[in-house]
Amino acid sequence: MIYWFIFVWLGNLIVGGAIGNLRGRAGEGLLLALFLGPLGWLITLLLSDKRPKCFYCNEAITEGAMVCKHCGKSQNPGEYLATLKVRRKEAVEDPVDRWEREQRAQGEKTR
Repeated sequence: MIYWFIFVWLGNLIVGGAIGNLRGRAGEGLLLALFLGPLGWLITLLLSDKRPKCFYCNEAITEGAMVCKHCGKSQNPGEYLATLKVRRKEAVEDPVDRWEREQRAQGEKTR
C-alpha cells in the first residue's frame, strides 16, 4: 500500500514540474503539486507565463534566443528600439509636410 502512495506522489511531482516548466515556473509547479496535488497543476496552468516574449509578435521564446521561432525576427533590443523610434516619428509627422512631399513626388513622376 505504501509503495502505491509513493508512486502516485512521485508521478504527481513529475507532472507538476513538467507543467511548471512549460510556463517558466518549474519550481512553483513542483511545490504546488507537492502540497495540492492535481489542484496545484491547475493553479500552475493559471499563473502568468514567466518566459521571455518576442519584441515583435509577443510569443514566448526560449531565454537567450537570437531569433524568434514564430516570426523569425531578430531579438536584438537595439534594433527593436530603432524601429519604434521610426514608427513614432512617422506617427507624429505633420500632415502638411507629408502632402507637400507627395505633391513633389507626383510632379517628378509626370516630368
